[in-house]
Amino acid sequence: MRPVEGRPARRPPASRGKAVMPANFLSQPLPFQKRPLKEPPVTALREHLEATGGEIESWLAELALHHSVPARTPDMVRLLEDAFGKSADVKFRQLRLGRRVEVLVVALDGMAGDALLNDFVLRPLLERAPTTSPATLARWLDGPGLPEGTVRPVHDMGRVVESVLDGYALLHVDGLARAWVVEVREFEHRSINDPATEGTVGGPRESFIEVLRVNTAAIRRRVRSSLLRVDELTAGRISRTRVAVLHITGRADPGTVAEVRRRLAAAPWDMVFSEQQVEALLEDRSLSFFPQVRTTERPDVCAAALSEGRVVVLVDGTPFAVIVPLQFWDLLQSPDDYYLRWPFATTLRLLRLGAVLLMTLGLPFYVAISTYNQELIPREFLFSLAASREGLPLPTVVEALGLALFFDLIREASTRLPRQIGGALTIVGGLVIGDTAVRAGLVTAPTLIIIGASAVGAFVVPAFTTAIPFRIMNYVLLIAAATLGLFGLAMASLVLVAHMASLRSLGVPYLAPIAPMRPRGQEDVLIRAPWLIQKGQPPLIGTDQKGGARAPASGRRP
Repeated sequence: MRPVEGRPARRPPASRGKAVMPANFLSQPLPFQKRPLKEPPVTALREHLEATGGEIESWLAELALHHSVPARTPDMVRLLEDAFGKSADVKFRQLRLGRRVEVLVVALDGMAGDALLNDFVLRPLLERAPTTSPATLARWLDGPGLPEGTVRPVHDMGRVVESVLDGYALLHVDGLARAWVVEVREFEHRSINDPATEGTVGGPRESFIEVLRVNTAAIRRRVRSSLLRVDELTAGRISRTRVAVLHITGRADPGTVAEVRRRLAAAPWDMVFSEQQVEALLEDRSLSFFPQVRTTERPDVCAAALSEGRVVVLVDGTPFAVIVPLQFWDLLQSPDDYYLRWPFATTLRLLRLGAVLLMTLGLPFYVAISTYNQELIPREFLFSLAASREGLPLPTVVEALGLALFFDLIREASTRLPRQIGGALTIVGGLVIGDTAVRAGLVTAPTLIIIGASAVGAFVVPAFTTAIPFRIMNYVLLIAAATLGLFGLAMASLVLVAHMASLRSLGVPYLAPIAPMRPRGQEDVLIRAPWLIQKGQPPLIGTDQKGGARAPASGRRP
C-alpha cells in the first residue's frame, strides 16, 4: 500500500512476544557513545584503574597515619601495609613468646642496624621477656626490659610510621592498643673530611657531612652551653626532611628565630632535598642576585655565628649549613682572618676587598676609558694602546665581553674536573689560549691582562659561591660602561649600591654597620681588631625599626 501524500509511512507492526533487532545493531553507537563500539576498551580501562589505584593507595596511606594504634596484630599489619604499600625494604617479623603472647617487629632495612636489632630487641625478647600475658610483657617493656633510653611508647600511627622511617624498630604486642619504638638506627655515611669549598691555612680540618645528628654534634662540641637550643621540624609534605634550627638563648633575637621556624614550616614543596630550598624560604627578596643568607660547610663558622646572635639551619642529607641574618661584609671574611695575628688578618682582608673591586670594576673601567674617555689615559700609554689595536677587527667591548665569557666557561669547566687539574686549567689554559688569540690578532694584550687580573681576583673571594654575584655585577657594569662610558659606569654602580642598601636579611640592613653607620661593631668589618679589643659579648646593632629584628654586628668569630 502506498503512503498517502503528505503523511509518513506506517511501520509494519512488530510481532508480539518477540523483539525486533536491526541487522546492524552491533555496529550502531550506543546513546552514550560518540562512535561505534568496535572492541572492549581494555587498555583504557586498565590505565584508568592504574591511575585511580595510585590515588586510592595514597589516600589509604594518608588515612593510616590518622589512626590510633589498634589492639589486634592483623589490624596493625593492615595499617602498616596501607602506609608503606609493598615496599621491599620494610621488614615484618612475628614472634610467639610462649602460648599467649604474640609480638610484631617492624624495621626498615638499611636504616635499622641488624646487629643492634638482634642484640637489643630480638634476643632480649626471646630469652628474657615474660610470656604469661600481654600486660606483663608491656610492664616489662616499660620497665627494665630493654636498655634504658632506647625504647618509648607510642599511641598513634603517625608517630609509628615516622619512627620507622627514622630507623627505629617497632614492637607491637597483640591485644594492646599501643606500640613501642626502639632506637636501633645505624646506616652508612661518609667520614668527616677537609672542607672542599672553604679551605684555610690554619684552623680545624673538619666539615659537615650528610647526617644531621653528626652535624649538630660537631657544633655542640664547640658550643658546650646549655643555652644552645636545637629545635627540629620537618619540611616537605612527602619527603618529611628533618631540619634543625640552632640558636643561643639570650643572643639570638626571639622574633628572628620565630620567623625562621614559620618560614620553614610553611615550605610549599613536596620534596625538600637541599639547602638551596631553605635559602629560597629565608630570603626576603629572592629576585636579587645578591645572597641574603650564608652557606658554609665548616662547624667553626657556625659556632662563631651562633655566638654573634645569628641562627643556623641544618638540613638532613646536605653537608652545608645556612646562616641568617647575613650582612654583605660577611661575604668578604675568611676563617683564616681569625686564625692569624691581627696585622696579617687585616692586611689580607683589605687585599681581599681590593681584589673584589678589581674583579668587579677593572674591566668596565678599562672599556670606558679606552672607548669614551681617552683623555684620561696618559699619552705614552694611549699611543701604546692605539698601536696594539691597529688592524684588530673587533671593538674593545666585544673582545672584552668575549674574553670574559671565555674565562667564565673555563672556570665553570674546572669545577667539573678532578681537583688536581681543575685549578691549572682555569689559569694556565685561559692564559695560553688568550696568548694565542693575541698572536693571531684577535684581541689586544692589555685586554688579556685586565681579564687575567679579574680572574685572579675571583679566586681571592673566600667561597666559590660568594664570587658569583660579583661576576654578574661585572657584566652589568661592562654593558653600562660600553654604552655611556664613565658616566654609565658611575650610574650603574650607584644603582647597584642603592639596591644593596635597600636589601634586608630578616630585617637586618644588608650593609650594616656601614650603612646605616653604627659606631659599635666597626672593629671587625673592614679590619680585624686584636682579640682583646673584641673581648666580651659581640656588640649588637640594635633593633631595626622596620623589621623589628635585632641585627647582629660582625663580631668576634674564629
